[in-house]
Amino acid sequence: MRIAWLGSYRLGLLQPELATVRNLQWHPASWIVNLAKALSTEAELDLHIITATAGIRKNQIITKDGITFHIIRSTFPFTTRGFPEYMPLNVLTRYANLRKQIRDVILRLRPDLIHVHGTEEGYGLAALDVGAPTIVSLQGIVQLCGCVSPSIFFRLQAPIERQIIRKSKYFGTRTEWANSFIRSLNSTARIYDLSEAVDQVFFKERVQRSTKNILIVGSVVQRKGLEEALDAMSLIVAKYPSAKLLVVGDGQPDYVKALKQRTISAGIDRYIEWLGFKTVDEIVALHDRAVVLIHPSHIDNSPNSVAEAMASGLPVVASNVGGIPSMIEHGVTGILIEPRNHRQLAEAVISLLHNEAERLRLAKRAKEVALDRHLPSKVATKTLSVYEDIILKEQGVRS
Repeated sequence: MRIAWLGSYRLGLLQPELATVRNLQWHPASWIVNLAKALSTEAELDLHIITATAGIRKNQIITKDGITFHIIRSTFPFTTRGFPEYMPLNVLTRYANLRKQIRDVILRLRPDLIHVHGTEEGYGLAALDVGAPTIVSLQGIVQLCGCVSPSIFFRLQAPIERQIIRKSKYFGTRTEWANSFIRSLNSTARIYDLSEAVDQVFFKERVQRSTKNILIVGSVVQRKGLEEALDAMSLIVAKYPSAKLLVVGDGQPDYVKALKQRTISAGIDRYIEWLGFKTVDEIVALHDRAVVLIHPSHIDNSPNSVAEAMASGLPVVASNVGGIPSMIEHGVTGILIEPRNHRQLAEAVISLLHNEAERLRLAKRAKEVALDRHLPSKVATKTLSVYEDIILKEQGVRS
């Protein structure tokens, strides 16, 4: 069974084999990396990953760890620096150059099935161009994120996303929120439940340490609720002066600077640690240093930081928005709060800091759910079953 994946990949994992001309911040794409690793041991599967990047002078093919990678050069003309936010020529041209290059690779490979990972780029359009059997997985939802956090990219990408969903036949999703969005555009869509695979290292037994550290992991952008988290800390440290907020993730320098100034103005800067980007192993170690993970997002489908915390047995307080209620059952596997409500966030965190037995109860059940839902080997088995089902269905249609 030959499968072609289209989507982002953590290309830093392909170095030194991958020849680059400049250092780039690779997309972490952890859910893709973890699933690919789990599938690479399947003898009957011939997996090809087609992905695009700037920072290379020519297309490259690399075979590593049982997977063949087709890396396509995609960048602003005459540069190796990608497409600037103020001139998203790739989106404006509906990814014309990328689609042509992917089409050439697909026609050469002749896969039994194409798996598109995400609707945030041009990979779905490329699959539609080829017309081969395709399943599209949704990570985020561009149109709905654009409603909460407007941008030029979201405005340009949203109609592309709608076309991909209207024209595609098979989908892999993780939440009821995503299912509802797909059905609103495509009433005949065939939807499969495909949860994200969480890195195996998160499933180890967590080292319990006596701290009052609160962890938040993700992009440092407004829609992730960083401002509400900082406002909540003013209330939390009034009750627990030893509490600290550990902030993991990168953001635009001006926005990060404004957040830091906000903490100084509020007199809580000494309670905040800005840790920047961290590797998987470093995040695992931070789970051991924390007693709760917060995710006060304004909108999200299935945040990986929440799944990772559940896998490691770290209690979660998250916003009751988007697809998060499909991940967390309130009072059973975590605590759900109103979005943009820093007081409710503070109250939930304070209650967990105060009640160790409740923290342990939530963490235990969350880990049980994560073992069933996010363990890479289980996700790989389910994914293979979905591939086989779609291929059989398509063979029946053609016959």
